[in-house]
Amino acid sequence: MMRREYVRRPSRAARLALPPSVFAPVLAGTSIVAHRIGTLSDQNFVLVLLASLVLASAGAMFALFGLRALWREAAIGGRRSGWALAFSAPVLLPAAAALWLFQTTAPLSDVSTDTQDPPHFSSLSPRGPGMNINEPPRLNAALQKQYYENVTGRRYQLSSEGIAAQVSALVIENGWQPLSDKPVQRTSGEWLIEAKVTTTVLGFVDDVAIRVSDEGESTYVDMRSASRFGAFDLGANARRIVEFMNALDLKIQTAPPG
Repeated sequence: MMRREYVRRPSRAARLALPPSVFAPVLAGTSIVAHRIGTLSDQNFVLVLLASLVLASAGAMFALFGLRALWREAAIGGRRSGWALAFSAPVLLPAAAALWLFQTTAPLSDVSTDTQDPPHFSSLSPRGPGMNINEPPRLNAALQKQYYENVTGRRYQLSSEGIAAQVSALVIENGWQPLSDKPVQRTSGEWLIEAKVTTTVLGFVDDVAIRVSDEGESTYVDMRSASRFGAFDLGANARRIVEFMNALDLKIQTAPPG
């Protein structure tokens, strides 16, 4: 009696999965480095990131087809499919997080604690093609109130000069780059501290302006944070303001008297 031997066929989908999955994170990582050192513009950087996302998505799709072939037909290629999913993950997971933020945050790129009279930027650098123009400010009070009720200014029972010094110190501690060596006194009793912020991973540059107003017996602090590129900040500017204000509260509470 002859024994029939079952021959496993290789999965074509699994074979196609690995190349785009491997290239996607390499392309994304290289573009991040190029963008941070200034050799890749914001617009081109976003296009390259989208290209890496397409590659990662294609690799993951082929990998899933390869795993399905493994399950249904015992086709060869399960290991390649698994590696393809692993290589695609560093691109697909941040993209999924960004999509979630896109759906749960306000469609804004300019946020301020004072939407009626926000701190104005006096030292903005020239804007290139596709970049946001932040003056006059484009603020949406209704959207801010709906999404970011915790974006509020702070009032302290301390001198405006002392608060301005604390604000400047906190800007330096955060690693932000001030646009002047010390606070700029624009009008009597008002200080303006401006800085540019480079985002940690992707290297986008945003602008912040912090206004310290002398109200006689108290000092009030307002803050504005605006993206230089993109119509949607995925909540980054609001988070930056809330984190800075909370850190300022703590810094002032723990500061030595005098």
